Amino acid sequence: MQVLIDSNILVRLREMSNPLRTTCWNAVLNLQRQQASLLICARSLIEFWSVSTRPVSANGLGQSISQTLQDCNDFISLFTLLPEPPDIATRWLQIVSKYQVQGKQAHDARMVALAGAYGINHILTLNSVDFARFTEIAVIDPLSLQ
Repeated sequence: MQVLIDSNILVRLREMSNPLRTTCWNAVLNLQRQQASLLICARSLIEFWSVSTRPVSANGLGQSISQTLQDCNDFISLFTLLPEPPDIATRWLQIVSKYQVQGKQAHDARMVALAGAYGINHILTLNSVDFARFTEIAVIDPLSLQ
């Protein structure tokens, strides 16, 4: 099984005070024990960077650039980083058109398009509702792996 990891999981893995941190780590460890291939993409790292370097007062982690860079490198060594497929724009346009996606869900549709390019059928995310409409991918909620 191949599992794409959403950025909200990466954030929780590094957010020491968040009560879901242990749940997310346990989900990752559980999937590894099941021999799942755990995958990340550039978009997840970019979103992690944005949240990580944003001040705590602005709903971020308030980390330094050097710490965030180290975290990103840790994620790249822990998970497999997928390259951007050359047809990502075409795939994304098909998904947003098919599901009549508007607003912020355009970002989720891009994850679905990337997953489709690699034949990935699962995503580990805390935002199950955001991916519910997309039949191409099955959501794995970390809470379900406890």
